[in-house]
Amino acid sequence: MYRRWIVFLWAAAIGWGMAVPTSAGSPGDADPDRPGRDQVNTTRLVGREGEPGEDVAMEKATVSPETEPDGELVDYKLVEPFEASPGETACGSCAGDCFGGCQNTCCSNQGDWFVDGWIAQGFTGNPDNPRNNFNGPLTFNDRANEYQLNQIYVSFGRQVDKSVYRWGIGGQVDFLYGTDFFFTTALGLETHVDGSPRWNGEHGPRAGGATLYGLAMPQLYAEAFAPVGGGVTVKVGHFYSLLGYESVMAAENFHYSHSYARQYGLPFTHTGALAGYRVSPYLQIHGGITRGWDNWEDNNSELAFLGQVRWCSADGQNSLRFALHSGNEDDLGLNTRTTYSLIASRRISCRLSYAVEHVGGTEDNGAIRNDAQIEADWFGVTNYLTYQVSCRTRLGVRFEWFRDDENARVLAIPLDGVTGGDYHALTLGASHRLQSMPCLEVRPELRYDWSDAAFPVLNVFGMYNNFTSDEQYTFAISAIARF
Repeated sequence: MYRRWIVFLWAAAIGWGMAVPTSAGSPGDADPDRPGRDQVNTTRLVGREGEPGEDVAMEKATVSPETEPDGELVDYKLVEPFEASPGETACGSCAGDCFGGCQNTCCSNQGDWFVDGWIAQGFTGNPDNPRNNFNGPLTFNDRANEYQLNQIYVSFGRQVDKSVYRWGIGGQVDFLYGTDFFFTTALGLETHVDGSPRWNGEHGPRAGGATLYGLAMPQLYAEAFAPVGGGVTVKVGHFYSLLGYESVMAAENFHYSHSYARQYGLPFTHTGALAGYRVSPYLQIHGGITRGWDNWEDNNSELAFLGQVRWCSADGQNSLRFALHSGNEDDLGLNTRTTYSLIASRRISCRLSYAVEHVGGTEDNGAIRNDAQIEADWFGVTNYLTYQVSCRTRLGVRFEWFRDDENARVLAIPLDGVTGGDYHALTLGASHRLQSMPCLEVRPELRYDWSDAAFPVLNVFGMYNNFTSDEQYTFAISAIARF
């Protein structure tokens, strides 16, 4: 366990170093993979003297509409100094970048009521051509040498305008059809409590006989905003987890594939209630209760805690986010599982952005060693670096190390005889929006994975090429068309 805390302290030191103020620059999204509806550290005054939409500094976090000396009513709208929360369909832009503002005109959710969506699809090539047609422990783009319609994603609802200091009520529902449905299913919703499919087919090639294509509803919640203090939000229902840097929603990610931390180390969704409070324009906290990991119905009548602290610098160039979830996940409700994510982001320049994510988790009695139950631990660090070549083109690299100490998460055989537990992945990618089709994003990717995990007793000599190799090369091309 000491290694996990060494990694935690190392990641925290990096985050603290990134928090050192830098010279003022153009505000932008702190996380290059997660654009937000509102630009970071930007207060937009509408109807005031000066250029329309002029960005100026403001001392107070909330203001009310006031009347100018000439009697004209002016709506002073405060833009939140945070990127969108996970699961909030976001209309982001890179306004304020090196190129004079690269507006994303493909979003439809500009009013109170919105409808947004996309079609995400891709192909992943695997030179090993594994017999089972799976890319080892890779999820989402898990099929080898096969086209995948990953997501037909539709989100609609009424967004709560948190930029105006007044009461507001809204909500959102998301539907996902495609091969990605399998990784976002919730117990008791898409599946019965025993894990069998509720409305999706059976007798497929995936675990438990799940089919390749299916329908999921990853979000269904109501939300309210109360003008109390700096502003209070309350969300009740089924929603994406606060943990993690990468998102289920394809349009929010830079890379086509996902990190091991996202795939195996963190929950995807929760069902419960979550409250948020803005302490200041640069500090926000969340806290609530859930029914556990990826649950619609509770399997043990035990509630879990979900919390988060988010901070961004005054110049919008740095951000820190720490989130934690803890509760009893086993059917008897006896074993506590706790996991957290610490994410530090820095906009190094108007072209270059960097983020580092550290995740860690532990589960009581999650493994067996010498015929005795012991604690299972997992932890890792993922680095993200993106470079904006132009308004339409970005380049990115991701490097990850993930440690599954007792092999309870990835191989999912936490028994004696399993060796290793380290997973590494290096991913090179690009993102390009066509000039003639600005709502179409093309993402090529090269990836190299290697791991020392093995279980010779069951003829598992590696995690790749149908459990015969300790390394894997893949190349992929994907496209996202927004509508």
